Amino acid sequence: MQVAGERAAKALIRLTASLPQVNVLTVAGAMGEQVARLAGIEPKVLHLSNTGLSTSADTRSAVGSMVTEGVDLILFAGGDGTARDILSESGRKVPILGIPAGVKMHSAVFGTTPANAGHLAALFLSGSASAQVRDAEVMDLDEDAFRAGSISAQLYGHAPSPFERRLAQNA
Repeated sequence: MQVAGERAAKALIRLTASLPQVNVLTVAGAMGEQVARLAGIEPKVLHLSNTGLSTSADTRSAVGSMVTEGVDLILFAGGDGTARDILSESGRKVPILGIPAGVKMHSAVFGTTPANAGHLAALFLSGSASAQVRDAEVMDLDEDAFRAGSISAQLYGHAPSPFERRLAQNA
């Protein structure tokens, strides 16, 4: 299993330990179903036309379907690029929370660890007053500047995201 899958499993195990009755909607196969089942969850599965490694188009398609389904939270594994894709498709309609599993995680939508992301998701979904929704920055590095030897982060927007100061990244 890839690193992202291992980290997602840690978050889901923590989520279900705190909130065993949680309903999970995910994408078939490697985009979520396999990890959910590994974590002991029987998810509702979206069957999209992904034929291999997931792309940003696959992410956007999944997010669009989840928004249409009326999910309460989009919990995702990835990095800043994935957060950008989710923000662009969700249109701020649904709070998002990232499981840190990418190459770059400069955005404020991520939990500090995979387990903390799962814990924060459980707090938010259970209605705990300690998990407030905030407008969190979605950032990404300028890849062209990075390749040229300069580090420059760009703000792509703000997304509603659960927050608890010990569990969420402050960017």
